Amino acid sequence: GQALPPITVSNGRFTLLVEGDVTINGNIAISSNLYTKLENLPQLAIVASGNVKIAKDVTSVESTIYSAGYINTCASYNATNQYICKKNLSVLGSLVAKNGFLFTRANSASYNCTTLGCDKREPGELISLLPLSALLPPPGLDVRSINGSSQSTVIDSAEYQPRF
Repeated sequence: GQALPPITVSNGRFTLLVEGDVTINGNIAISSNLYTKLENLPQLAIVASGNVKIAKDVTSVESTIYSAGYINTCASYNATNQYICKKNLSVLGSLVAKNGFLFTRANSASYNCTTLGCDKREPGELISLLPLSALLPPPGLDVRSINGSSQSTVIDSAEYQPRF
């Protein structure tokens, strides 16, 4: 499988196509600069023909991720050590997986919960859809064209989300 290091997208929209499995080994960040042109907005999509695994030390993924397999939020998780992924994961974007998800992170607050009345059911993953992902899908995942200030959207059968 492929391994992705930490990534920061500061300008432009990109789609990364990966053959087979991919492991995200570092945070994926989107720059918060001010942009005056739509085509300069930073955005990243990762499309994998296999599984997508996220390493235990990753805490932030600002990306749209598509997987033809499954998405595992803790690549190091195993049945004998359920609390190996103690860091919370924040996803700003969306996760789409043909074979489902393995949400295997332990919420850091819940893991350290030792007092009576503390809630151990808090999730270790927080996934927030970015409006940009829906309004302006990453390159190759839409039928929208951007030419200077003119924008056109074609609505037809080719505009459906990717299928695996």
